[in-house]
Amino acid sequence: MKDIAEKAGVSQATVSRVLNNQPSVTPAKRKRIMELVRELDFEPNYPAKVLAASSSQLIGVVLPDMQNPYFTDILFHIERIANLNGYNILVCNSNGDLQKEKSLIRTLKARQVDGLLIGFADSKSEMIHTLRNDTLKVVGITQDYPGFDCVAISHKMGGQIAAEHLISQKVEDFVFFGNEGDEKYIGFREQLTKTGIKEDNIHIIENEDWFFHTIQRGYRIVKNFIETYKPKGKLGVFAISDIYAAAVLQAAKYMNFSVPEEISIVGFNNIFLCEAVEPNLTSISQPVEEIASIAVDILLKKIDGSGEKRDPKHVILQPSLIKRGT
Repeated sequence: MKDIAEKAGVSQATVSRVLNNQPSVTPAKRKRIMELVRELDFEPNYPAKVLAASSSQLIGVVLPDMQNPYFTDILFHIERIANLNGYNILVCNSNGDLQKEKSLIRTLKARQVDGLLIGFADSKSEMIHTLRNDTLKVVGITQDYPGFDCVAISHKMGGQIAAEHLISQKVEDFVFFGNEGDEKYIGFREQLTKTGIKEDNIHIIENEDWFFHTIQRGYRIVKNFIETYKPKGKLGVFAISDIYAAAVLQAAKYMNFSVPEEISIVGFNNIFLCEAVEPNLTSISQPVEEIASIAVDILLKKIDGSGEKRDPKHVILQPSLIKRGT
């Protein structure tokens, strides 16, 4: 930059303004400087620029399952909104691995990201405690994490909505396909028992590996459950995700269950898959664009210091039911 400034007869500050595309330079000077940039094959020293500016204009994003379209949908909106505010993002996929998550966060800190948006791989991740006491600006997304600014939906309410819907479909036996400790199941079960459904009519198809993505694998799990349980009345299944719900639909078709007459199915996340299967999947929808927009806004205010000092902010949005063919 010093060489360019000397050859152009301007200050280094003027060269910097041109390279940063600031408007306060005359067209003639701008043209001369850019000619010299090309002539000298100038490449900015990015690490030096970060140190000088005390800002990388980078936001780190760590998500637990990038194969799940729900997370790629959120990521699409995060990047778009960050870009509109002059930031780029560095995206990392922990794939549900707690050790990998720890390593990725260290890497992003080494890259001097200005802030971090994170969906932790597990609610018991040790990084929750570590980041709570870190100077890095952090906002949690998709789940409500104690001690952090967070933007999520009420998963418990999602379970309650699913239960209410299945009750309205005259279901006699209710099944949750997912993990017993999940907030969705807690809300689902509470709503069913509150409305008088007996414990004997509430079941769970437990599956610890919620990161599986093959519908075929999920189909086998559901098929084994139905063959073992042999439901006598109408079955209603609430799945932890739309991928799980699609597996239920495949099992129902293979076993010649009529959908939704003999089995009703509710998924979660309302991804594009819901309208790609037949019949279309009923699903609990999350306002992904709103989650991304609020999370980025909170993080940028933390980064630039414009956010007021306060206790962690927990923004919990409401899910909604999208009724379709199942």
